[in-house]
Amino acid sequence: MSTASENEILTRVGPGTPMGELMRQYWIPAAMSSELKADGDRLYWRLGQFLMPFWTMPPINSLATKVLTRAYVPLDDKHTMVVALVKRGAYAGGRTNLGTEVPGATQNYTMLPNSSAWLGRWRLRANRDNDYEIDREVQRSLSYTGIDGAQMQDQAIQESMGEVADRENEHPAPSDIMITRVRRQMLDAVRKYRENGELPPTALRAALYSRIRGGHFLAHRDTDWREAYSATLCATPWENVGKHAGS
Repeated sequence: MSTASENEILTRVGPGTPMGELMRQYWIPAAMSSELKADGDRLYWRLGQFLMPFWTMPPINSLATKVLTRAYVPLDDKHTMVVALVKRGAYAGGRTNLGTEVPGATQNYTMLPNSSAWLGRWRLRANRDNDYEIDREVQRSLSYTGIDGAQMQDQAIQESMGEVADRENEHPAPSDIMITRVRRQMLDAVRKYRENGELPPTALRAALYSRIRGGHFLAHRDTDWREAYSATLCATPWENVGKHAGS
C-alpha cells in the first residue's frame, strides 16, 4: 500500500515536482524473475526488466530470440505515451503450435486521424469511449476479454482505475512483489535526488543497460538463474537476433 503522500510523489511529473525533475535527469533496473517447473531437472524462468525511469522489457518471448522494449513516457500527470521498439525478426508473434492466430493477441493497432488538439496525435481508435471495441461474441467463444491486443487489455484495466488511482486502498499480494519493490525503488530515487541531488547509477552510466533483455528460458535446477541468464545473452547477442528474417 502506498500512502497519499507517496502516491503524490510517484504520479506528479510536471516541472518542479520531485518525480518530474528526476525523470528529466535521466535513468536503476529492477528485475522480476519467476520460476516454474519445466521437465526433468530443468526449471522454466521468466524474467522481466524495469529500467528507470519508464522502460520495460516484458518476458513474453524466448530470451534467446527477443529484442523488445517499451517506454511509458508521461506527457503530463494524467496522460502517457507508449512507445514500443522491436528488432525486426526478433518477435515470434501470437501463434499457437498449430500455426493459428491467438485470439486477442494482435500487436497492430489502428490509430485515429491526427487533430490539432494538444493531445491529438497517436490516439488509439479502440479506447474508453467505445469500450475498447470489445467483441462480445469473441468474448463468449474465443477470448476471455473480447478485446484485441494484450496492451489494449492492460490499458482497459488501468484506465478503469481512474486518472490517478488511490493506492491507500490497495492490498498487494505476494505476486505483487515486483510492483511494490519498483515503487520503493522509485520513491527512494526521487527522495535522494530531491534532498541531495544524488542520481541513480544508470543516469550517468547508460552502458549498464546495453546488454539487458527480458524473456523466458530453461536452466538446470542446480544452476543459478543469473548465470543461465548471462550465458543465454552471451550466446545470442541482440545484434544477431532476427538476422534470418533479413534484419
